[in-house]
Amino acid sequence: MSADDSSEMSHEEIRNRFRPRVTRLFLVGESQPANGTFFYNADSRLYSQTIAAFARARLVTENPTLFLETLRDLGCFLDDLCHSPVNNLPGPERRAARNRALPELAKRLREIHPGVIVCVMNAIVPVVRHAVERAGMHETPFHAVPFPAQSHEPQYVNQLAEIVSRLGFSPTVECTIS
Repeated sequence: MSADDSSEMSHEEIRNRFRPRVTRLFLVGESQPANGTFFYNADSRLYSQTIAAFARARLVTENPTLFLETLRDLGCFLDDLCHSPVNNLPGPERRAARNRALPELAKRLREIHPGVIVCVMNAIVPVVRHAVERAGMHETPFHAVPFPAQSHEPQYVNQLAEIVSRLGFSPTVECTIS
């Protein structure tokens, strides 16, 4: 089942279709963008740059077909701190929305219990770290990478590729339909 089959589903239903049974790598973004794109619809900047990072780590090809299924099968999952867009809010409202989302993120972290956590935006690191602590996961490896925008794409790709390279995933998976 591909992201294209999702026109009648909510964002959370789509996201949960790609949730692995065991999460080795848990990526935490801020929120889905206000412009309507969504990682799990395979149409966002974060999606394309994540493919590039996994390709750099030689875990997938850069062909996006079936990438979401491959990500799930590798035990990787992207969730958002906030489950509704906040990137269009003024600074104080945006920070308040992040803080309000902390308890729910801590709850999801306890449920998922990932092996490694990667925060995908430096501005949300304090809130995500607090959620990790609240979830009792202070010993879980934690990394932060910049969001792939405003010329941070190379750092995102290189840093995420380095992190996933150290996780011992199997070699390149061809993400194409033959």
